[in-house]
Amino acid sequence: MQSKKEVWLFRPASDAGFAMSRKKVRLKTKGTKASADLGLPNFLIAAGFGAAIIHYSEFVFNAARDSDDHTADLPLWRVHMGSACLGTLAFIVVLFCLEMLECKSTNLALWSAVKWLPLVGLTGTATFVHIPFMIVLALAVLYGGWVYRQVHLERRRAE
Repeated sequence: MQSKKEVWLFRPASDAGFAMSRKKVRLKTKGTKASADLGLPNFLIAAGFGAAIIHYSEFVFNAARDSDDHTADLPLWRVHMGSACLGTLAFIVVLFCLEMLECKSTNLALWSAVKWLPLVGLTGTATFVHIPFMIVLALAVLYGGWVYRQVHLERRRAE
């Protein structure tokens, strides 16, 4: 949708240029596009780092097994939830660093990163108390979607 903008042009009324006449001219201007959401690339990069840490910690666990396939009597669910906890912690740290680089304000970066801390608490609790993976995943997706929406709406209001 295009909006119209009024502009006043001043033109000389005579050759001498002493008297000026005003003429109203309507110019068509392009509609302004919404500014790009810079939070999405930060979120995706931080999620990539979190996934990499999860993969790396799983690799370290597999490399730590002895020849009999034993590891200090740790159940597999505990190892997997521990790596998920490390991954969410890495996600929050990287998100904080990227937000701080973008907005150049520690307070704003901390504000947007702290909202993700309950995910670390959820996966940390699931590391020590056996909570089924599907319940943890469902809660993380629901809470993550809600937090992303809240942060996105706050960014829109700040602009």
